Amino acid sequence: MAGILFYVAWGLIDFPNIRHILKSNHSERAIFMITFVATLLLDLEFAILIGILLSLILYLMRASQPRILTRVPDPALPNRKFSDGAGHAIECPQLHIMRIDGSLFFGSVAYLREKLAKLEQEHPEQKHLAIVAQGISFVDLAAADVLADEAAKRRARGGDLYLINVKKGLWDSLEANHAFDKINPNNVYQGKSSAIHAIYQKLDKSVCETCSSRIFIECGRIEQHEETPDTKLLAS
Repeated sequence: MAGILFYVAWGLIDFPNIRHILKSNHSERAIFMITFVATLLLDLEFAILIGILLSLILYLMRASQPRILTRVPDPALPNRKFSDGAGHAIECPQLHIMRIDGSLFFGSVAYLREKLAKLEQEHPEQKHLAIVAQGISFVDLAAADVLADEAAKRRARGGDLYLINVKKGLWDSLEANHAFDKINPNNVYQGKSSAIHAIYQKLDKSVCETCSSRIFIECGRIEQHEETPDTKLLAS
C-alpha cells in the first residue's frame, strides 16, 4: 500500500514547473523553497497558507513601488513620440513629464510622495507636471489625495498638474474620490499631442524665448516670432 501511495504521489509532482520556478528570480525561488520545507515540517494546510501569505507579501512589495519614468518628446521618432531620451533626456525647463505604470493605492503613497518631493527638490524650476497615466488602472482615496495635493501645490507655485491618456477606470476612481475638487478636469487629456499643445500655452514665454532645448514642435513658433520683425525691417 505504501508503494502504491508513493507511486501516485510521484506522478503528481510537476517537475517541469519546478525547474521553471528554480530558474526564475530569487523571490519566486525563495517562496517555493520555504513552502516546500514547510510541507515537510508542518501540516499541509499551514504550509499552503504560508506560501499564499509569502506570495501576497511579495505582490504588495512590488505593487507599492510602481514604475515611474521620465518621458521626453524624442525628435528621432515619428511625430516626436515620448521616450526616455536614450538615457540622456533633454527636458523642458518648465515642464516635467513622467509616466507611472501600476495602480496607485495606500501602499504606494509613501513611494509616490517620495518621488514627487525628490522631483520638486531637484528641479524646482519645473513648476508644471504632466503624468502619462495610461499605465494607471485606478487610484484609491489615499493616492487620489496625493495627486490632488500635488495639483494644488503646483498651482500655488504658478504651475499645474496634468494627466494624459486617462483610462475610464482611473477617471471614475478620481471622480469617486473627489480628486477633481483640486485637479482641474480641463487638465485631463486623451492624447499626447493635444496635451502638449495645451500645456505649452500655459508656459512662461519669457523663459521659452531664452530656452535652448526646443524639444516641442510648438517651440519653433517662438523662433518664427522672433525672426518676423527682422524680416519686415529688411523688406522695408
